[in-house]
Amino acid sequence: MTILPNEIGQLKNLRSLKLYSNQLAALPKEIEQLKNLESLDLAYNGLVAFPKEIGQLRKLEYLDLSSNELATFPKEIKQLRKMRKLDLNRNRLTVLPKEIEQLKNLRI
Repeated sequence: MTILPNEIGQLKNLRSLKLYSNQLAALPKEIEQLKNLESLDLAYNGLVAFPKEIGQLRKLEYLDLSSNELATFPKEIKQLRKMRKLDLNRNRLTVLPKEIEQLKNLRI
């Protein structure tokens, strides 16, 4: 799969989404509508950017973005207060946003 359809936003009660090992280069902004999402696995894709809409996923506890092409990460991560696990291995990141320090439940 190379494109995640905008209709993904209609899955309002979705709690877990596994999209690893695809060829996604971007995510639609409609991802912000998944307010009940707790787990998001996007490892092994071709993501070059991650939308700032991530900040709307307030119930998110697990986010795997390993093995992508991310060079930056949105500061809106600070809104994910329930985040416990964040995997950013094997990306192009050279620095993380300072806001990540606000995630008190995060275990690296």
